[in-house]
Amino acid sequence: MKTLEQIGVSPAPWRQGEWVPYCEDNIIRCDYHRKDGTPSTRIVADCNAAFSPEQARIDARLIAAAPELYEALAAVLSCSEREAPFTKESGMPVAVDIARKAIEKAGGEA
Repeated sequence: MKTLEQIGVSPAPWRQGEWVPYCEDNIIRCDYHRKDGTPSTRIVADCNAAFSPEQARIDARLIAAAPELYEALAAVLSCSEREAPFTKESGMPVAVDIARKAIEKAGGEA
């Protein structure tokens, strides 16, 4: 299973808002360091759709959780490929914890 870095996704974690005051809740950004070590911010997505502001905030939460959701699914798949996928030794509790946090970040209940 490829990592987020291997598939070329903007660096995680992604955060909702905290960039432009007038659309703070609708953008998704990531913070990273350039090759020279300088800190920088990249806008990953802007959820200023033709929907209501509340719908844009809801969509932004889900998009911001995308890297964690990918990692959670990758962890679950990795565990399921082992002989005993639901034992303590399989790593499944770790995968479930990652999945729970990602779903909560997306605005769902886990």
